[in-house]
Amino acid sequence: MMPSRRTTNPERGQVRAPRRTPIAREKGLEPLLHAEPSRASAARRVFSILRLPSVPLLWILIGAALCAASGVFLQSLSRLGGPPVPGLYPSAGWISLGFGVAAVLIGAAGFVATRISSAPDRFWSALAARLGVSPAQIPLIAGGAAFALLGAAAAGDRPRMLNHAVALLSWGAGIVLTAAGFASRGTGGSNAWKAAAWALLFGLCAFFLRITWIGLPPFSADEGLTGTDALLFLNGFADSFFRSVGFHSYPGLYFFLEAVSVSLLGRTVLALRITSAAAGALTVGLLYLAGRAFFGHRIGAVAAVLLAVSPFHIVFSRIGMNNIWDGLGYTAFIGALWQAWKSGRRNAFLLAGLALGLGQFFYAPSRLMWILALGATAAAFCGDRARFRRDAGGWAGLWAAASAAALPILFFTLARPQEAGAHSLISSVFRPGWFSLAVKSAGDSAGEVILGQLERGFGAFTFIPSAAWYRPGTPLLRPVEAALFLLGAALLLARARDPRSWLLLGWIGLFGLIGALTESSPSAQRYVGSAPGCALIAAFAVVEVAARVKKMVPAAGRAAAVLAAAAVLFAAADNLHFAFAEYLPGSRFRGKYDFAGAGVAVADGIVALLSERGGSYQVVCLTGGYVVSHTVTSETYLVPGYQAVYLMEPYGSPENPEITGARLLFVIAVEREEELARVMADFPGGSAGARYNWDGTVVFLYYDVSVPG
Repeated sequence: MMPSRRTTNPERGQVRAPRRTPIAREKGLEPLLHAEPSRASAARRVFSILRLPSVPLLWILIGAALCAASGVFLQSLSRLGGPPVPGLYPSAGWISLGFGVAAVLIGAAGFVATRISSAPDRFWSALAARLGVSPAQIPLIAGGAAFALLGAAAAGDRPRMLNHAVALLSWGAGIVLTAAGFASRGTGGSNAWKAAAWALLFGLCAFFLRITWIGLPPFSADEGLTGTDALLFLNGFADSFFRSVGFHSYPGLYFFLEAVSVSLLGRTVLALRITSAAAGALTVGLLYLAGRAFFGHRIGAVAAVLLAVSPFHIVFSRIGMNNIWDGLGYTAFIGALWQAWKSGRRNAFLLAGLALGLGQFFYAPSRLMWILALGATAAAFCGDRARFRRDAGGWAGLWAAASAAALPILFFTLARPQEAGAHSLISSVFRPGWFSLAVKSAGDSAGEVILGQLERGFGAFTFIPSAAWYRPGTPLLRPVEAALFLLGAALLLARARDPRSWLLLGWIGLFGLIGALTESSPSAQRYVGSAPGCALIAAFAVVEVAARVKKMVPAAGRAAAVLAAAAVLFAAADNLHFAFAEYLPGSRFRGKYDFAGAGVAVADGIVALLSERGGSYQVVCLTGGYVVSHTVTSETYLVPGYQAVYLMEPYGSPENPEITGARLLFVIAVEREEELARVMADFPGGSAGARYNWDGTVVFLYYDVSVPG
């Protein structure tokens, strides 16, 4: 029998008043709760109204916010100058406004309906049950989609957003509301802090390796272009995270991050490269967590060690470009995806979705992460229908979070497809004319060309030397790590029914295809996102073989563990020696692993001379030999106000551009040394010298004419 709300004190025989609730105290309604029965009934109605039904209230609040934000955006469009805005953007703004109005009406109708019938509550409960959420999360999910749409609309297709405040606030609100709509309460487990501590330790060690000698390899012209794009944000010419800016056809978020670094550290090499070092170190820490989720602590730790000391990963972690962010995105996505798959945790699904969506803001191979997401969803559906239905809300949350994060990029791609896909089209074998030219130049049949591309694309990991931005004369993996990688891949193939095998081999296979389907294969910069996967597969081989030996021959278990540890230590020592004793020192101009050629040496020399002198100069380059015109990009970033002219013809020729500067620095190719006398005759009183390479080679001659302007 249920106890009465009014109870008797056995000692005094008195009746106690109802227990005061925290909400009643907070609302100040205690006197009403002690009123007469008729008044108490009215008080309960007032109390219920003041508490407000959560679902209708959320609909009204979200709808009102959408109406306000959409109205501000649409009003700002009427005052916008410049070329016409593609109709996609204002249409999305009007749709968001319409959804806001509809949400307010739904909320208002809900208030009325809940006073009459419980049917609305049953409706929201049934809909929520299908998604595995609470009824109050339904308006959050809907509002997240609408705000993401408004954020994409306000972002626009220009270097400067159509409405900066509305775009960023709506985009952020879309992500937050979507995540809140699908989130579920839960803990990270009893070992979460321990795992985080290990990840932090590995990340810090990796950061130290990546920040050491960060000036090597030499600062390249393409990095100078990255710095120039970052300056567009600082100078107010661009503010969009969602479309390409400047010279590169990648979304502006990466260049904004570089701009923040430049604003703090100045126009330096360190400012551009420290973000890459941080991204590389974060990848190492995340790989430990991903490996731990896949196979446990030992394999996660070994994988983190192998990636931390990988020369391939170290080099790209100290180049001021966005390639290294691929690995971070893929590691976060695949690690969170497997954690979600095996545990069904809703928050892991959301993390995977956010990694998928935010990964689209960086280098081109991240665009293909969608293929892995589609494959994983299909595999989960076909593999265990009952479990998939149970986790349907999680899978829906993954795709919703990814879409909310990436929607502005999708809008820009739809509005300007050629500009959005410029880099991918240029480097793809599918661009017009590439295939016929390849067949003609190689003298092979079409089938042989295709097989050759596949061989180079997949062979880059273990037996074909990598090219372009990383040319060590070896494949991407050093010999010991390559052997472990092949062994790990074979062991995973033997466990083909295990979803972990699909995910890891799919990860590596995707990058093999990327290499095969792009020109100049195997270009190392396109494989950076595969480096964590390679390390994890190699780590799996080490630990798995030792475990199998121990299982088959228990007496040999200790010896197997020692040999496994020795293999990891030997691979780590070999990698570190190659990276810091061979490759990085040899990456300078005229070194064994010359990174970027003579242009870098000339640019470094010009920057050093201008930094020593200070003030404003016009640089006059007499080109030839090592002195070529494309070196301008590095100096433009590193030297504020840099100005240069290039004399392609003999000095004094009327075809050369005019020299107008008051303070002149002539940079003269060694091959044109005889023209120095004529320069000195025209501009007497200057100082001449030569700039030398590390090996004593003369890079260029110079003549400084410092005439007060």
